[in-house]
Amino acid sequence: MHPETVMDQAIRTPKAPNRTGQITMINNDGLAFLMDPSSGQQYAFTFDKIQGYYGHTAREIGLTVGTHVHFEISGGEISCVQLPQLAVPKLLTVPEVAGLLRVSERLVYNMIKRRELAHVRLGRLMRIPAEAVKSLVAPGG
Repeated sequence: MHPETVMDQAIRTPKAPNRTGQITMINNDGLAFLMDPSSGQQYAFTFDKIQGYYGHTAREIGLTVGTHVHFEISGGEISCVQLPQLAVPKLLTVPEVAGLLRVSERLVYNMIKRRELAHVRLGRLMRIPAEAVKSLVAPGG
């Protein structure tokens, strides 16, 4: 598979679901409730329905009561939930970047050291903006 295709699949933003609602309640068992303003119906959903956030807690996701979300309904149940886009760019770990590019982690570290790949330090952690990786594999990048 071509690296651009792999990158596009890895950080692509999925098509937004067609309805908008507001989170009304979140419980400790990984269950959230939202209200569909068009019908007044309340729906329950588990976090595995949230695109790109399987297995995280509400706090880690940034899901709070009052959050507006996009959602899709299939068979009378929520089939997909999409959280609003955050202004924070998606950050990848060195192993994630190495896997996407199919190179060694050492090569990624060397590219960072030679300033060929932008990165962010969070204490001792190093993260690479997804856009930096995308521009690296883009034609002429």
